[in-house]
Amino acid sequence: MRRTGDLVLLDILQIIGERDNEGNPARYTHIMFSSRTNPFVCNRYLEFCKEYGLIEVNNKTYHLTAKGLAILNALKKYVQLKEEVRRMERELLEGIYS
Repeated sequence: MRRTGDLVLLDILQIIGERDNEGNPARYTHIMFSSRTNPFVCNRYLEFCKEYGLIEVNNKTYHLTAKGLAILNALKKYVQLKEEVRRMERELLEGIYS
């Protein structure tokens, strides 16, 4: 199943953030394989993140900025809300058609 862009972005930011927290900065190949993206998609998302100041690149390692951390937290909440809405829609439809 294909993921939406928000989920890909969330995965990439989470991977970078987790590695930052562990003190073991993320490298490109780790991000690409862990996020299950191909090089084209991974590059596109990393460039987007750099352009908007969500990540920094130092010595070929990727780090979240304060803005990136804020966006990561907002994306987590957004995805949770989307899942809750889908659950509510299913319950509503089940109630209507049962």
